[in-house]
Amino acid sequence: MPAASSFLPLWDRAAEWRLRLAMIREAQHFLYLSTFYIEWDTYGQTLVGALADAQRRGVHVTLLVDSFGQRLGGVLMTPDQRQSLTNALDALRASGGTSCPISSGPGRSTELSSCPGEIMFTRIFRSA
Repeated sequence: MPAASSFLPLWDRAAEWRLRLAMIREAQHFLYLSTFYIEWDTYGQTLVGALADAQRRGVHVTLLVDSFGQRLGGVLMTPDQRQSLTNALDALRASGGTSCPISSGPGRSTELSSCPGEIMFTRIFRSA
């Protein structure tokens, strides 16, 4: 596994996914993960499950999800999938995470509240 000071370009999605999960599973103290959006498919369920496992091991998990990206990605999910994702992220919050909005998109700068060592979430897109 590469050290925190190393750089490893990954051109293959499968290789990137395996390494991402390995890093989550092997984290011992803290974990910072940033993503444009999370879809409630096999990848999203596996990712959220691995983050929950890390948190149960005592790892300080920081998850950054871009609110603009989540709104865009949210249209790919059914209302039931969006609700399932929301429930899973709420469960992570309930087990020690704190909600800190990240707002970005056309004409807006990114603003991030500081919540070191905790889970950071954006508002998850919900259909009206």
